[in-house]
Amino acid sequence: MKLEHQYRSECDMLRLLVDEFERMSERYAKENKEEINSIIAHDAFEYHAPRCIPNLKELLASSLLIQIQGLLDFSLPKVVEYLSKSKNLTFTPFDKAWVGGSVLCWVKHILKKEMKSGFDFGSGPYSRLRDFYAIRNDQVHHGGYLSAENRRVIVNKLKGVHISQYTDLYDTDFSYCRSVIDDAETFLIEVEKSISNK
Repeated sequence: MKLEHQYRSECDMLRLLVDEFERMSERYAKENKEEINSIIAHDAFEYHAPRCIPNLKELLASSLLIQIQGLLDFSLPKVVEYLSKSKNLTFTPFDKAWVGGSVLCWVKHILKKEMKSGFDFGSGPYSRLRDFYAIRNDQVHHGGYLSAENRRVIVNKLKGVHISQYTDLYDTDFSYCRSVIDDAETFLIEVEKSISNK
């Protein structure tokens, strides 16, 4: 199997997972509509276990974002390593200590500084993936809440990602997950072409 086929297959698998999670979320919201929309007053000094998961959509979308980052973190170093070896190019291997562990910063350094590629990092998939990493970090490290006010500016320019004005909790549409998968796949293809043309 070609390297491109491998990561494209993983992207398509993630697309199927988005579809499945979206159907699951819609079905769950329909089945639990009354419970989700009900307001029940409880004694503040007594514990009452939840009877449904009102934010199931967000939890499923968040897990997809983590999966997408995992795909990039695994695939980008593999693409660079495989193609660099086939072209007899040297490069600094990826290391988790690299600028906070960001594989995007690492691949930018490799292409720009070490391989002197003319790759456009100012727009397109790379720029959107950099924004995505900031959102994914809030999902993992801050429980899905906005961690810094400057990230609100990032979120405001994205389609399918919103932040509650009352709670600062992210609300991520499945459409955003699909667009990030598309960007990840496109970026991997572009990186592969950039190194192949060296």
